[in-house]
Amino acid sequence: MLKNRPSSWAYRKWIFGRLIDQFSKPHGVIDTEHQWTELFERIKEEVRVCISVAEHFPKNYYSWTHRNFVSRLAYQTWSTNVLNAGTGASNSGSHLLFNFLEDEVNRIEPWLMNHVSDHSAAHYGAEVLGLLLTFGLRDDGYTGDTSLPAQEWGLSLIGNILASSRTAFEHFQFHEVIWIWRRLCGCLFLKIIDGKLRQGAVTKVSSSYSRAAAQEFTKNEVIDLTENFNKQLELSKSCFTEDEKRLARKHSAAYSLWIFRQIVLCQCKDVIGDLSEAQGHVHKLISAMHDDETIVHNIRVYLPALTKSL
Repeated sequence: MLKNRPSSWAYRKWIFGRLIDQFSKPHGVIDTEHQWTELFERIKEEVRVCISVAEHFPKNYYSWTHRNFVSRLAYQTWSTNVLNAGTGASNSGSHLLFNFLEDEVNRIEPWLMNHVSDHSAAHYGAEVLGLLLTFGLRDDGYTGDTSLPAQEWGLSLIGNILASSRTAFEHFQFHEVIWIWRRLCGCLFLKIIDGKLRQGAVTKVSSSYSRAAAQEFTKNEVIDLTENFNKQLELSKSCFTEDEKRLARKHSAAYSLWIFRQIVLCQCKDVIGDLSEAQGHVHKLISAMHDDETIVHNIRVYLPALTKSL
């Protein structure tokens, strides 16, 4: 019944929203551990429905949109409860919300490895990862059992995801969705650097750890990724056709050029540090791909002007 029927999903969304509202009645707050536990059991059950539909009807946009609604409603319910009852009344909810969001993030990469054309999954992954980071970076947020400061925890989390996703390239380097997932994660990394994921006043990252993480990010994503990727293609050249290798190089180069643009536009130049090495690599990429029509036109035209302004 659900499959691809917008009206069915809209009705389910309305019913689920009313169901969650019942947990905070009659006083407008959720103040017991039992209530929080039952609330998240309902939320997890709804996620299981979304997973089942997506498994039976691949690339189901509506199931992923509904899952995003459920995750956002979980965060909004906790956030509203903090406003109405204070942080103390939501301690149990903080742990359960963190575990739920973390589990959702951890499900994305295995899903993408098995459903390599599912754009909706990649975008949902970025949405729920953004929620987890926003939650952890709040003054009243929670970051699990780590002893790291919140911003360092966030940078470390995305760094681990980026490192893990490199293994996907060994098998699925020709699939655009894997590269899109990496772009979305890279954007969130730079938002932490810029302080844009914190609620309230923007607080930019300035610790030595953050500077080192930002500089490593630039080196890994702009320089090393492309160079290592091309070496792997050469070593395994007998396994791929020329068209496959051309497609893989297109995705790799487009990613490096795009992420360099995002780094240049980042407002934290003191944290990002010297970009001369990355800029030189970008110029080489532009020269190498100048006559290749597979590179997106606006990237090829816009980046030379951008790099001259550094």
